[in-house]
Amino acid sequence: MGKIVIAKRCGRLANRMVLFANIAAWAEEHSLRVTNYTFQGFAHFFIGTNGTMDCSFPAAGKPPGRLIKLIKHRLNATRLQYQLIYLFSKILRRIKFLRKFYPIISDNGFKSTKSLTDLDVSHYLKARNRVFLSGWRFRDPRLLVKHAVKIKRFFSPVSEYQEQVSRLVEDARKNCEILVGLHIRRGDYEKWKSGKYFYSLKEYVETAQRLIALYPQRNVGFLICSNQTVERSSFKNLKVHISICSPIVDLYALAECDILIGPPSTFTQWASFYGNTPLKHIYTSKEEICLKDFSVSDLGEIPGS
Repeated sequence: MGKIVIAKRCGRLANRMVLFANIAAWAEEHSLRVTNYTFQGFAHFFIGTNGTMDCSFPAAGKPPGRLIKLIKHRLNATRLQYQLIYLFSKILRRIKFLRKFYPIISDNGFKSTKSLTDLDVSHYLKARNRVFLSGWRFRDPRLLVKHAVKIKRFFSPVSEYQEQVSRLVEDARKNCEILVGLHIRRGDYEKWKSGKYFYSLKEYVETAQRLIALYPQRNVGFLICSNQTVERSSFKNLKVHISICSPIVDLYALAECDILIGPPSTFTQWASFYGNTPLKHIYTSKEEICLKDFSVSDLGEIPGS
């Protein structure tokens, strides 16, 4: 079986999940295996990678015992394997001769997404039974939709986190008919794209009010997830439940909402895909909101690019 080795990290949790999922769907279509040491720091969150070091797809064999899981989790924290593979991939990109024996696919020079379907994987696997893949822009939404059931099963959170998700969503749904997942992205968004998508809390409140107007006969509540502390007083007169959970719990709780809204982000993009939940990204804080603007993500786009 040919192997795809993901050689370069791309951002945080959701970015890496989106890339991994697209490549996994491509691998599933061509009966390939994916090795992803860039995912080591998140391996313990998911059924498909928990207790592994290579974070391979498809998941290999029976889950290891508790002691082995603990040992592997500690080793994953060192990121040693990833550092070695990343260093080797940088060498490959610089030395053309070595690429005859260790082929590498890079997205250098691409300003938009690169369709994995357009890549002739058999060509790259001729020299060796593995190919390194370096970059962030690789996508294949058609295959991702085709293999969605298997991909979602692989990325299902382990029971510890799924139980936290269930409790959070249950609390947020109390006394409301429609639960809106409102993603408030602060922190890093103050500088990303020169603050283009860094909205004030007042602007988020105005967005929430416009959304409530779309459901004049329904009781609308909001599950607010943010990467910074959000005070309840900022959302007076709105029915909100503000999460204080970890990002992995927030991510999968958003997936269980009825609809999602927030600035361009792979965080809500993944939640939409996983939960089959309609999503709208806010590209300007004053834009009008219509229900027809919400759709389920296929992870094919790079939000905000």
